[in-house]
Amino acid sequence: MALFLAQAYALTGAGRYAALAQETVRPLPALMKALAADPELSAAAGPGAYAGLAGIVHALVRLSALLGEDLTGCLPDALTALGHAVAACSDPRLAGGAAGALTAAVTAHEATGAAEALRLADAVADLLLATVRKPDQPGPPVDAAVVDGEPGFADGAAGIGWALRRYAGCRPERAAAHAGAADALLRAAVRTVGTTPADLSWSTGLAGVAAAAPLSAAGALTPFLAHAEVRPGLSLEQGTLGTLEALAVLAGRGDTVAAGALSRCSGHVLALVEAQSHHCATPDHVPSPGLLTGLSGIGYGLLRLAHPETVPSLLLLEESGH
Repeated sequence: MALFLAQAYALTGAGRYAALAQETVRPLPALMKALAADPELSAAAGPGAYAGLAGIVHALVRLSALLGEDLTGCLPDALTALGHAVAACSDPRLAGGAAGALTAAVTAHEATGAAEALRLADAVADLLLATVRKPDQPGPPVDAAVVDGEPGFADGAAGIGWALRRYAGCRPERAAAHAGAADALLRAAVRTVGTTPADLSWSTGLAGVAAAAPLSAAGALTPFLAHAEVRPGLSLEQGTLGTLEALAVLAGRGDTVAAGALSRCSGHVLALVEAQSHHCATPDHVPSPGLLTGLSGIGYGLLRLAHPETVPSLLLLEESGH
């Protein structure tokens, strides 16, 4: 919620948004200090990007830039807590596990140059690589259970592949094996969702996979996204704005089909919002303030549609717009 409000403030200059965002994050330094001092508490919070400490690390970096406050002063404690959480977690996935921690550590290093963030990224990348490889296979091939069990971004192969790919881009001098594993995971994810393209959502379906994959592979998925129906459920996780996030990513990479579809779908989304016909992804569509299923995510998704070149992708844990 603070990220949405801070991003709205950065674009509009409305001080009431900044004040509420600042009030929301005031407890974070003390909380990070407590977590860093208590490995069991950090383990309970978890390392994930969508449900865990990796999301908080990313938020600290973004909010510092948006609000003009040095929230990164508590980044060392946050990274220590994130390391505790990773050490206690066997989940390799992005939403709740090690892939989320890896992506957040890379983002933190790229934004601040923090050496501790890079050390954590190295350790988590190696751990993740060992997790997804077959036990008897030293090279890039990865465990079929990781690939075939779930191709999606939040809880499957695409998210793990994306995290390893981000790391390889940051550490090319030591990441050849990580890049090979990332490519294998992403190819398998594209292949799997391409055979059953009915689910166009971000978290579990085709949208997240298309955004994570290289453009050469994602192009085969663009036609499915381009014909997506705009529905009142606009949530980022499973709704229309998650699907449009993939179109925004592909359009930013030069995909003209995605750019045309994004323009058309954005108009339909605005019509829904203006008619107050948009829904949160909650039971009975009860309005909720949350990010993945609620109003702050819908709001951030609208800001992203309005300014894709300056508003970074929250779902990809980007630090700056492209």
